This record gives sequence, C-alpha cells and structure tokens, in this order.
Amino acid sequence: MHIYNPREDNHPIDAIVSLTVIGPTIHDADRFATAAFAMGSDGIRFVEQLPGYEGYVIDKQKIATMTTGFEKYTLQKA
Repeated sequence: MHIYNPREDNHPIDAIVSLTVIGPTIHDADRFATAAFAMGSDGIRFVEQLPGYEGYVIDKQKIATMTTGFEKYTLQKA
C-alpha cells in the first residue's frame, strides 16, 4: 500500500484496490484520486461531486463502482 490513513495511526488504506479519476488536468485528477482513495468507500461519492471529473473504483470485495458520467470513457459494445 502506498496511501496511509493519517487518522488511524497511519495504517495503510485497504478498503480500495484501485481508483481512477479522469478530468481536465492530469495534476488535479491525480490529486483528487489520492484524496478519494484516502476516503475509502466514500471516495467515489467525493469524485461524483467534482464538476468535470469522473471516477471508477474497485473495492477489496472486487466490486466496481463508477461515477454517473464515467461510462462515456469506456468502450461500447457494437
């Protein structure tokens, strides 16, 4: 793990396996992805509220959740 929870004696965050954020700038997308990852299961709701940003998260139960606009960045079946 490379992201730690500062509120819980710096324990590694393990509720999230992967979190991706897409946005207008790589710098802000990376910044928001790190913040959302640190929020655990609430992180995807944080991304949902960011104008111009979309996200996709996979939790430790292998359940994937995406923001409402993320689908436009996925491949569509013909």
